[in-house]
Amino acid sequence: MHSFLGSPFWTPFKKLFFKPTPGCKHVFDDLSVKLVQEICPLGVDQAKWKPKLSWDDIETTQSKIDSLKLEEDLPRIKLSPKDFHSLLKGSANSEVSSRDRLQPPAQDTDIVLLDVRNYYESALGNFEGAVCPPIRNFKSLPNYLRKNLSLFSKKTLVTYCTGGIRCEKATAYIRDFIQPELQSKPDLEPINAVYMLEGGIHNYLEWFQASKSPEEECLFQGRNYIFDARQSTSLSDYSIHSTPTPEKQASKSCITKCGFCSAPAAHLYKCTSQHCHKLIVRCAPLNAQDAPVKPSNCYLSLPSCCLDCLNSVKTKTKKVGLCECELKRVQALETVQASS
Repeated sequence: MHSFLGSPFWTPFKKLFFKPTPGCKHVFDDLSVKLVQEICPLGVDQAKWKPKLSWDDIETTQSKIDSLKLEEDLPRIKLSPKDFHSLLKGSANSEVSSRDRLQPPAQDTDIVLLDVRNYYESALGNFEGAVCPPIRNFKSLPNYLRKNLSLFSKKTLVTYCTGGIRCEKATAYIRDFIQPELQSKPDLEPINAVYMLEGGIHNYLEWFQASKSPEEECLFQGRNYIFDARQSTSLSDYSIHSTPTPEKQASKSCITKCGFCSAPAAHLYKCTSQHCHKLIVRCAPLNAQDAPVKPSNCYLSLPSCCLDCLNSVKTKTKKVGLCECELKRVQALETVQASS
């Protein structure tokens, strides 16, 4: 561990690459290192696709910009949290750093803001006005993009995710597959440019926390879902378990409601039906010390996502096919979204 902390990757890029955050001790009681075929699998045959994922850090000069446009049909451009914030506010005076390279467009009508995370993540928190695909895993994103080509025709695409990894892969897929498909359609036009929030939501919240002023408002609404026992973070806390009381749940950082009593809530539990295991929102336990381990009364009263799953639990039978709420999600996924 000491060797790792002393590596050149840790300093000065530790926040960009590793995103250190305070956390509950019980969440990180040991270190697990795994060798996997692919980080955040996109479901594309790796034998047929070798994406270029590097971002060329060149200075912002007109000759360099023209050179970049000639090198790639669709430049992928990183936005710092500051410039991403200005872009969403509609500011045309954003000062773009050398890492960001190209000035983002000022017209909101030219922009599609795309959340490339799963639906249960975007439901917990998102940027207002974002397109949030009803996908249950990252592998479903390519199919969603192909079904909704008209949504991106002649648009500037701005993407974001939790920490930036999925945006790296999604924008590469859009460049290599979606853009050529748009170019081949006589009734559609190619994407103007693709931007991504550098460092993801995590980096945006860190930036806003460090630089916020009374005149500025955080544009991320809700909580940032994370894949460990902390469940989610916000501007005011590093774990859902540090905001267990109903008063704190009703704060601006909570945009979801308990599926049983409809009170503001953000604690996640798994549907107890054997065939489902969907993440559902329920109230937190009244005792803060019980939050990480003991289910709340609302979850005990309704431990399932819908009546289909509840009946399956009560009768101890495994339902065949999709439950009611999962069927709605799949139908929404198959529905082509109208372009603005």
